[in-house]
Amino acid sequence: MANKVKVFIWQLAHNALPTNCNITISPICHRFDEDVGHYLLKCKSMRQCLLLLDLEDVRISLVYVNSAMEFLEKI
Repeated sequence: MANKVKVFIWQLAHNALPTNCNITISPICHRFDEDVGHYLLKCKSMRQCLLLLDLEDVRISLVYVNSAMEFLEKI
């Protein structure tokens, strides 16, 4: 499991997470322009989950970062 987390963080930092951007709609909320930012911070389902975990402040601060590396630094 630790290796999967390391791979995820590396892919996130290098903007290399596999998404279907410009190919298909999101399987979670059916939005067309899926990307990493959408999955992690903007998707209605994820927003609701973070709200229930009392992490809305964190989500809002991460929405406005300029790079994947800045995202990781804030985490």
